[in-house]
Amino acid sequence: MRRSKLTYPALFSLLFAVWISVPVFYDLFNRSKEILVSRSENRMLARRPKLTCATLAGFPAAYEKFYNDHFVLRWELIHWNSYLVSYLFFHKSPVPAEVDLGLNGWLYTAGKEREVYEGKYLLPESYLEAISQEMTLRNRWYAERGITFYLAIAPMKCEIYPENLPSFYHRSKTGTLTDILLARFRKDTSLRIIDLKPAMRAAKEHGELYYPTDNHWNALGAYWAYRAITGRMQQDFPAIEPLKEDDFRIVRERGKGGNLATMIGLYEFLHETYQKTRILHPKSVVGLKAGYPSPKGFSYPDEYELVRLNPDTTLPRIVVIRDSFFTALLPYMSENFSKSVYLFDNWKYQRQEEIVAKEKPDIVLLMVLESNLSQVLSSLAK
Repeated sequence: MRRSKLTYPALFSLLFAVWISVPVFYDLFNRSKEILVSRSENRMLARRPKLTCATLAGFPAAYEKFYNDHFVLRWELIHWNSYLVSYLFFHKSPVPAEVDLGLNGWLYTAGKEREVYEGKYLLPESYLEAISQEMTLRNRWYAERGITFYLAIAPMKCEIYPENLPSFYHRSKTGTLTDILLARFRKDTSLRIIDLKPAMRAAKEHGELYYPTDNHWNALGAYWAYRAITGRMQQDFPAIEPLKEDDFRIVRERGKGGNLATMIGLYEFLHETYQKTRILHPKSVVGLKAGYPSPKGFSYPDEYELVRLNPDTTLPRIVVIRDSFFTALLPYMSENFSKSVYLFDNWKYQRQEEIVAKEKPDIVLLMVLESNLSQVLSSLAK
């Protein structure tokens, strides 16, 4: 009897000892597999500190920071907590400063985009004037070199799909920063502005245009943005003939959640139907890069300069200063120009005088996500 009474406490103690030893053994035998970059937090994780006489004083704090980033099942526990506690039980964003949960499974970028939408992101009069003057000066600088300049503004997802926004979102009744800047831009009647918002709203009848778990538009949305851009360019360059819907196919593939789902640790639990454009009879091919140096600290140096060539030399040449929203337009746009040079300059949206002077394009297109319009100020600071 006495033996049976001792068996269960002994087994329980042994089980407890094994359980609390798991992190220790994991730490000892998993050193070669340490992850250096977080899969969802978009940051470098702390590295294991070395214990030496010189590092002895700061070693405990450094090791604690390392352990907090690498303890066993850290990633799984964070993401299951995000999914079960935040998403399912309370339907609240695990990272409300970055992403908000909308209706019908839709996610929206919080922070600056929400501030722009609600009219809370404003700039001083001097800044507004500086941005407006910069567009006028760019237009003049390009025109002096025989280049036609276009400014295209990509709308935020919340502007095109407000019906899926959280109930606590309220669009500004007095106008957003985009509205204010557009009014200023239009005072310069020589400036060719392409506000894509009306075109995208009208195109909603053709299908879903943005990804529910990502802040970008999909291939179908990109097509209607492309149609609006090239339709305006065609007025000045009749040789441009926008592709029709029967000139391409959209291939769909189911995958993990998009960038917004990743930001809140739910990309393993939420899924997305991704779209890729397949031009049926493509003329454009990948061209040789000139090797322009990408900006320091840019996370996507291979995407800084992209080149496409088309054998039809009667078509105009174009340089596009872009951000990630333009990526889905690339297959369409490349069919309408004899040479296309696409520059993704780390969201700085600079004039790129040296590259433009070397490429000698007929057209320069600046396409900016509306919440990034203030980024033009960074080129002015330079």
